[in-house]
Amino acid sequence: MFFGGIDPERSNIGIYFGVNHDDQSEFSYCRFRGLRFDYMPHENNITISHSLSAGGGSNLKRINGYSIPFKFNDNVGGSTLIFSGSGTITMNNGGSLLLVNLDSVRIHNNVLGGVSVLSSTSANNVEIYNNIMGPLSLSGVTSNFRVVNNTISGGLATVKLNRHAEAEITNNIIMNATETGLWIFPYDDNYKIVSNNIFLNHPLGVYVYQTEFDENVQINNNIFFNIDTLLYTNRGNTTSLRYNSFYDLDFVSLDTNYTGNLTQVNANGDSVDTYFNLYLDPKLANLDSLDFRLYEDSPLINSGNPDSAFFDLDGTINDIGLFGGPFGEEYEYPNSVGKSDVPVPEGFSMSTLYPNPFNHSTSLSFTIPTAGDIMLKVYDVTGRLVSERVHSSL
Repeated sequence: MFFGGIDPERSNIGIYFGVNHDDQSEFSYCRFRGLRFDYMPHENNITISHSLSAGGGSNLKRINGYSIPFKFNDNVGGSTLIFSGSGTITMNNGGSLLLVNLDSVRIHNNVLGGVSVLSSTSANNVEIYNNIMGPLSLSGVTSNFRVVNNTISGGLATVKLNRHAEAEITNNIIMNATETGLWIFPYDDNYKIVSNNIFLNHPLGVYVYQTEFDENVQINNNIFFNIDTLLYTNRGNTTSLRYNSFYDLDFVSLDTNYTGNLTQVNANGDSVDTYFNLYLDPKLANLDSLDFRLYEDSPLINSGNPDSAFFDLDGTINDIGLFGGPFGEEYEYPNSVGKSDVPVPEGFSMSTLYPNPFNHSTSLSFTIPTAGDIMLKVYDVTGRLVSERVHSSL
C-alpha cells in the first residue's frame, strides 16, 4: 500500500500520528512518502516492516515530546522517511536514519544510507542489527546503544563515536572509508566498546582523540586488514587497542611511541606487542568473497581479550575476528589446506595402458578410496607372472 501526501501543504507526510493518541500500529509491505509523530505517549508501540520510503521533503520541524517504543525492520531506504517530534527517525536522501530523542528502538534487517545521532539530542535503548548501511555517526547522548552484525561502509569516518556517546559496536564488517575507519573522542565516563569487527580498506584505521577518559575506550578483538596507516592519536600513546589482529598495513602509526614492536608472546606462543596485538597472517577463509571464518590453524583462535565478558559462545577465550565474542557465531573451522581439485575416488579403478600397443614401456594409473599398502602384479597373455611391485602407504 502507498501512503502519499496528506494535503498540498504536507505533501511529504504520508501518515500523521497526532497528539497523545495511544497506538499499536503495524505497517508491512508499504510505501511511504513520509511519516510524522508528534507528542506520542509511552504506550505507543509502532512497527514498520518490509517497507520502502519513497521521496518527500526532510525539513519538518521536530517537536520534543515523549519517547516511543519503535521497531523498524526489513526496510529499504528511499529518499525520505521522517519521524518528527518525540522520538525522531529520519531517512534522508540516500536512505539515512537520523535518531533524535528516541527510546526503545530496534532497527533490524534494513538497507540504509547511514545512521546518525546529532549533538544536543539523545537515543537510548537502541538495537541496530543485521543491516547493510552507510556510515554510523553518534554525536549525541546515547546509552544502551548496540550495533551488531551489520555491514557498514563509506563516509569520511565509517564509524564515529563522539563525546557523550555510550555504545557497543560488535561483530560488524566496517569498510571503505574515505579517510578513517573508526573515529573516537572519549569525553566522559561513558564506555565505548568496539570488539570483534572487521576493519577493511581504510586510509587510516583508527583515530583516537585522547583525553583523561581514554581508559573508557576498548578497541579489542578486531581484525584490521588492508589499512594504509593503522593509528593516529592527538597526543602520545593510546592503550585502547588491545588483543587485535593487524595485517597488511603500510604503516603502523603516526605516533612514534606506538611502533608495533613485538615485546612478548601470548598464551598461544605467538609474538605480540605490548598490548597483545598480533601481526601475523590471520588465515581467513576467503577474503575475496568476504568469508571471514578462521582456518583451523589461525593464530587468532583463543587470542582475544581473556576477560570472561568477551568469551565466545562455547565458553572459550575470544576468537579475534567477526565471529568471536558473546554476539558471535559458532562454526566448524575450515581446513586451511583447502579443497583439492582432484576428486576423491569412491572405489578402486584402473586406467588402460598408454601407449598401447607399446614397444619398450607403457604406463597405467589407478585410484583407491582409502590409503593403504598396494601390491601390483603384471601377467603376460599366457597368465605368467612377469612383474610384482609393492607400494607401501599410498
